[in-house]
Amino acid sequence: MKNIIADNPEYFKLSESRMHWCKRHHFLPVYNYACQPQAKGIVYPDTQYFMVACWNDEAKARLDAGEEVTRKADNLMPTGFVYESDNLTLKEQLGNVKSDAIPHILTITHSGNKSFHIIVPIHLTDSYTIGSNRELYKYLWKQVAKRLFNNIDALDAQCASIGRLSRMPGALRLKSIANGFYLDTKNTEGCKEQKCVYYNDEAKPIDLREMIEAYELKAMGVQISNALRTQRYKRQSVNLGDDELGHLQRSQAKFPTPCKETALMVLVDDNIPSSDLLPDGGSYISTIYYLRNRFPSLLEEFVRKVKQVHPTCLPKAVNEYL
Repeated sequence: MKNIIADNPEYFKLSESRMHWCKRHHFLPVYNYACQPQAKGIVYPDTQYFMVACWNDEAKARLDAGEEVTRKADNLMPTGFVYESDNLTLKEQLGNVKSDAIPHILTITHSGNKSFHIIVPIHLTDSYTIGSNRELYKYLWKQVAKRLFNNIDALDAQCASIGRLSRMPGALRLKSIANGFYLDTKNTEGCKEQKCVYYNDEAKPIDLREMIEAYELKAMGVQISNALRTQRYKRQSVNLGDDELGHLQRSQAKFPTPCKETALMVLVDDNIPSSDLLPDGGSYISTIYYLRNRFPSLLEEFVRKVKQVHPTCLPKAVNEYL
């Protein structure tokens, strides 16, 4: 672990250092709470915030064309997670971080008030995968929190939003004026520093692939339920014995269903139905569900054959799911 602040406590004093930090970690500086991100990534001496996100490709193209682009999630690509807690003391907030979580933390910055802002980076490939999917982002934010913190209930759940603002390390926390939305940038007397106490520019992003697959499987479960609503199977009282394939053939002959037909085409005829006959893999999914409950010994061979020809029609982590 490397804490740059331990060797150079003045690192974030300069606007140039803060701007380099934003660019290196793909964050967008934000002048104040009411403003849009600085399109050119410029950090001014009184830039108080940054956004834990960057512009997505479409937004960049529009910016390059001279268009105005707002900070809504559809224009952003998340590059990390923000964690903070206002209902714990500062000491308790640091104690809430698990010891083995430190290598995954990029910065810990005191807000200048009653909380630390903890930034956890993510891989850019995961950023592209998440895109502007708010529900996926919230799910991942929570799953990562479970790995890094002892008490996730103490965390502010409002941080689980794409484009969340966080306090710029090294900047002054300027005093709010009457309406609470605009900031007095002329009078800095008595303002507190948003002091960074930890910065490791080699922090390891947590691998989100398994979490993303788990989320997709959850969504796939909804798909399965929806698919099953379109299928009406007659309940049969049967004693399968060891001949599940034979029973499936006899069952299809007597009580035909699309799922049985698909299973037999794959298992017996080695005739993998083309994807244009099975939109979105719905029939495959229904068949998997049917086989798992009625003919489990046939399931592994069915999945193996289908994956060879149409892997995209099955859940990515289908083996886990089964």
